Amino acid sequence: MRLEKRKPTGREKDDAAVVYLEKLRHHLHFAPHSGGKKLAARKLSWLQDDGLEILEEAVFMQGSSKATKLAAVYGLRKMHGRMKARAMAVLLRGMDSSNAVIHEVCAHALSLMNKPRRDEENKSSLNFNIKTLPANSAPKTHQPLDMSHPD
Repeated sequence: MRLEKRKPTGREKDDAAVVYLEKLRHHLHFAPHSGGKKLAARKLSWLQDDGLEILEEAVFMQGSSKATKLAAVYGLRKMHGRMKARAMAVLLRGMDSSNAVIHEVCAHALSLMNKPRRDEENKSSLNFNIKTLPANSAPKTHQPLDMSHPD
């Protein structure tokens, strides 16, 4: 599969930003392991509109693999701030897709987003009781060691 050259949107500040976006886009599609794809998707999730555009392209591109689509929805799940609602809209649009793979990965991502996190589940089960000590029971102080030589 060949990626077409991405046209700069005008939001990029300089040529280094365009090169960085192309590098992340290439890693998202062609990294040999899913970990590399997920790392690229995670970095794209921090790049606001440009990252969203590249991740959305990866989800809906016909020639991209399921691993690429899974990594792209991972990046969409990790979006923050004002981009989170837009990423959710992309995932919901993927649910309406007639492509079974797109529908499956978007459904999986939405189910993970709605499921409570493990650490939040465990917080309610941990009950720490802080007890106050009575005023007359002062903590014991340690006696200094006698280091003199017995002669």
